[in-house]
Amino acid sequence: MEEQNIQLQEEVKQYVSSTGRWYKFFGILGIIGIVLMVMGAIIMFVAGDALSSADVMEMAGMPEGMAQMGGASMGIVYLICSLLYVPMVVYMLRGAQAAESAVALNSNEAAARFLRNTKSYWKFYGILCIVMICLMIMIFIVAIIAGAASVL
Repeated sequence: MEEQNIQLQEEVKQYVSSTGRWYKFFGILGIIGIVLMVMGAIIMFVAGDALSSADVMEMAGMPEGMAQMGGASMGIVYLICSLLYVPMVVYMLRGAQAAESAVALNSNEAAARFLRNTKSYWKFYGILCIVMICLMIMIFIVAIIAGAASVL
């Protein structure tokens, strides 16, 4: 009976260790993504109206409606998206650190911290998905109303 518990503990430690490494990998990729989004926002702010000309948008393959938004508006959108991604990256990196501690120290407290950060990550991700879906539905409805109003 005890051997099975030890074997199960080793199996759990392997899963926690493996998941922690993936969390660290995606956390680092998340930091890189945030930096790139912030740099994109800065470029949008600096370039401003030069990026919003119809010719530039057409060359980039962007829809015509985006040219009316202007560079500063797009920069704000980039900043908001990067800020929304920060908590997810923090949960991933904290989880990775807790996973390393749980395996190295064989600590139940660290394993609980790992699971708590994992839960928080998925909870935030789920709430963000629901908010984004609702936002897309509202934008779709407003677009239909605006399109119908422009026809009249």
